[in-house]
Amino acid sequence: MLVVFNLNKKMEREPYKIKENVQEFEQRMIDETLEINNRRTHLSSFIKSDKFKSLSGYHQGLLIKQSVFMEAYQKTVEERLLDLGVFS
Repeated sequence: MLVVFNLNKKMEREPYKIKENVQEFEQRMIDETLEINNRRTHLSSFIKSDKFKSLSGYHQGLLIKQSVFMEAYQKTVEERLLDLGVFS
């Protein structure tokens, strides 16, 4: 099941639709997007945890920075997929 989402005009998350016959490199990009999304989800959960709060402010900042970069990376891969016509 695809868990890659697009924000519609109402800023609500809705799933992308994928074309039927994707090329091998496109599938790798889709898989990469899903993996990034999964890792971001886990990191986001950790950032909300008590264990995160026990870290130094410096490490908290680094993890938040990592989360921001991961989101940008995921969006960049998704934009490439949109440009290739993989998502509609």
